[in-house]
Amino acid sequence: MLPIRVQSFLILLAVSAPLSVFSVEPHNISQAVAQTSSDSNNQADKLIKQGEKLRDTNQLQAALKKFEEALSIARKNKDKAFEGKALNNIGNIYADLNQA
Repeated sequence: MLPIRVQSFLILLAVSAPLSVFSVEPHNISQAVAQTSSDSNNQADKLIKQGEKLRDTNQLQAALKKFEEALSIARKNKDKAFEGKALNNIGNIYADLNQA
């Protein structure tokens, strides 16, 4: 049997080792959140561009779906700029549909 001091040390080592392995620095968390938000914004921007191309080819319903998807992403990310772009394009689609 191991002396009490050695047992205590081994228990402490076993308990604290996994914590250091999984520790996350605060700046890593914010960096990960920023990266995720950036990826989502890129996706929203792609959807808006796809919607604009569809609108240009008079595929209004398909374009509307793209803009609505972009709007959903923008709202999830609380990104007012992309939300405004998506809403503006949705409004343009509805205006086009009323003129058709």
